[in-house]
Amino acid sequence: MVQVVQKVPQGLGPPRLRADLLDPLDAVDPLDLWYRDPMPTPFESATLNLRLFELRREPVLREARGWYFADFNPDTFAEFTAIVSGERNASFRMVLGYWDMAASLVTTGAIDAEAFRAAHGEIVSTFAKVQPFLAELRSTSGESEFCAHIEAVVLAMPDAVAVMARRRVAIRAAAKATRNDLREH
Repeated sequence: MVQVVQKVPQGLGPPRLRADLLDPLDAVDPLDLWYRDPMPTPFESATLNLRLFELRREPVLREARGWYFADFNPDTFAEFTAIVSGERNASFRMVLGYWDMAASLVTTGAIDAEAFRAAHGEIVSTFAKVQPFLAELRSTSGESEFCAHIEAVVLAMPDAVAVMARRRVAIRAAAKATRNDLREH
């Protein structure tokens, strides 16, 4: 007797065949036995979230994140491209690469989206800084999927556009205050 686990809905992968459920005497189409793992348990999501938090403490990534939030504040696409084409290109790629990789764990189902957003609010501010330039960046670079995972995770949040607008204002104000403090001392 063969136990049918679950058919995979279109586009959800990667499916796996449960060969241990096959009985060679049964006339069952093996494609009926493909399945997708269920959503992660809260413990699995928490474990992955903690691991992502540990990775953020890596010194080079930490320094890149510090630069991104304190000094990366372009007003125009021309300014944006000048900054990311310069000496801080690696920092820019590191920050966005880290967050897009982390967000991909949500979009592929490895981490629960709500648990992820609760643990990693920084992703919203990270995306808020690049979002105004994203369409033009994707168009000029030919990279239509650039930051796609970050975008999907952040925009799935309630009131995402309003939250990002508030964060952009707060980040710019904090960066300006820091620069003013440094000038005074």
